[in-house]
Amino acid sequence: MAVPASVARGLWLKLADDCMAKMELFADDADPTINKNGPTFAAMGQAAGEYYGWTDPRLQGWFDTACAVRSPAGGYGVGRVEDGLPADTDWLITTAGFVAPRLAAGYDHGLVSQADFDVLLDRVRNWPVYAYNWNISGQPGALPDDSSTATGGTTGRHTADRIWNMIAVAATFLLYNRNKTDSVRSADCTTKGAAWKNAIVWAMNRPANFGGWGYRGVTATTRADGSHNWECATMSAWLPGGITPFMTQMAAGITPGDIGATTSGTPEGCYVSGAMALMAQHPEACGLPLSNPYSQPAFADQLIGRVMAGIDAGAASTNPGGWASQAFNCLMVHRNGMTL
Repeated sequence: MAVPASVARGLWLKLADDCMAKMELFADDADPTINKNGPTFAAMGQAAGEYYGWTDPRLQGWFDTACAVRSPAGGYGVGRVEDGLPADTDWLITTAGFVAPRLAAGYDHGLVSQADFDVLLDRVRNWPVYAYNWNISGQPGALPDDSSTATGGTTGRHTADRIWNMIAVAATFLLYNRNKTDSVRSADCTTKGAAWKNAIVWAMNRPANFGGWGYRGVTATTRADGSHNWECATMSAWLPGGITPFMTQMAAGITPGDIGATTSGTPEGCYVSGAMALMAQHPEACGLPLSNPYSQPAFADQLIGRVMAGIDAGAASTNPGGWASQAFNCLMVHRNGMTL
């Protein structure tokens, strides 16, 4: 069996090492006083736990801080005015996508209390929902909004169709963690998580039939970019045809050309972060036979180059949470058997 050159060089673990070194450089400078840094401390806790081991003495403080800076309602925002909404707005993608999985990891290792974890579950399961009429038979009912703003359902921003990756991370969080709480919360997590999950499955391929989801709603004819779509890979167990349609969708959007020639922040550039997260957390969505210890998708070498370029370009970045997230993904790719 041929070993890919990038595997033989052990680059994924080296990239994780480099990113962790960057995280460590700025870890003491992380500001715990504003809500937006909940994701920062949660990311640092998860990455350090996986990299150094879950007995690292700093982890408890980082997870405690991540819990302490939540909003009064129990969620997380971005700490600034966004799309005309107040700075103290909770955002679903921040709460359920960026913070919740990391606090769940902390909970699993005894570093997040039951009380704090229940607050997070309550925030997601009680998220404001709005119903939309897409004039399509069998459409789902009320779905979680992208933000918690009380008047959100009447503003121009919130009359837009739902954004699927946000609903996917919320459904996944509730379903994957429903047994970590009392029976009443568990039952509600199951009911709402299943309903939101079913909506994601229902929305796939409508109406473009391109093997995936549009960015929002069901009228889009352009595939969502990778960073907005990778979260939907958690739906693979429930998709008609399993992971195959998702593989088709991602293969059409992540090619060596896309990864080698795009710039971060562009729609195409988002495929880089999407591909990175897929390889780390859902390798099956990249078409990888997990029985092969040297499996890599065709775009792996190109992706390594883009990650390395991102490390060089971000040399001045003082955000330890961003470095922690990248380190975690590189480490997970390494553990998935794509490197020695």
